[in-house]
Amino acid sequence: MSILASSAQDTVLLIEQETVGAPESTSVWWRDDQPTWSPELDGLAGALQARGVQVVRPTSLQNVSKVIRQPNPSDTNAINLARVLGADIALVGKLVVYPLENLGPLALRQTSYVLSLRRVVSENGRITSQPIPDISLTVIDGDAPEQRAGAGLGRALRLPTQQSGKIEVGVSGGVTLLIPKAAGLSAMEAVRGALNRDPNKSFEVTWVSADHFALASPSVTSVEALRQVCQSELSNLSGWKVGIPDSSTAQNTLTLELAPTPTF
Repeated sequence: MSILASSAQDTVLLIEQETVGAPESTSVWWRDDQPTWSPELDGLAGALQARGVQVVRPTSLQNVSKVIRQPNPSDTNAINLARVLGADIALVGKLVVYPLENLGPLALRQTSYVLSLRRVVSENGRITSQPIPDISLTVIDGDAPEQRAGAGLGRALRLPTQQSGKIEVGVSGGVTLLIPKAAGLSAMEAVRGALNRDPNKSFEVTWVSADHFALASPSVTSVEALRQVCQSELSNLSGWKVGIPDSSTAQNTLTLELAPTPTF
């Protein structure tokens, strides 16, 4: 079940964005009378919407007092601003963007993201704030990498349910293929190229961790469908022996086993 699906309460994203090393490093969208969102926040909001969170996105703040439109809002200011914007819940915090060194011989640009949030809500006249576990990911070049980063954060974000306060993980809206990073960038590109022989699949790198490259396609929405695509397209991958597991050890992910084919 999608998180917050039973409550139907609207949520506002009071998330500051800081890019390390940038001249104008911090962006606070609610300080502007005509607010604009970054591609990362666009992607984050879209992923949360897909999980059942009704995200409020105002187009004008001209009539909202600047007293409650300050950066790093207190819980009181956050919930007051949320109410003015027609929301019941505020997700408050910061998204920090870390540009990294280019990756591999192709000098692919890679960027790391760290999202820190708390959930603020007013119930029965009492304002409560609950921290949400930090999440981080790294993306490399491809189509719309900033928006993909936001969407990846939104899919991975752990949010408390309205009634119990229990932390639940929601990753609906897609599955992920993991490729061991030890196999190298060439292995990842070989796998991605083979999977994209079908132009309708459009696999892209969604994030990179210390151990894995992650690929995903919006048209592949179950682990079984992902396994079938891999069996069809990777059985004779040039230069590589590919192991496709019969079962997944983690929800909505499939991890390949890759070994180079011996040459004589």
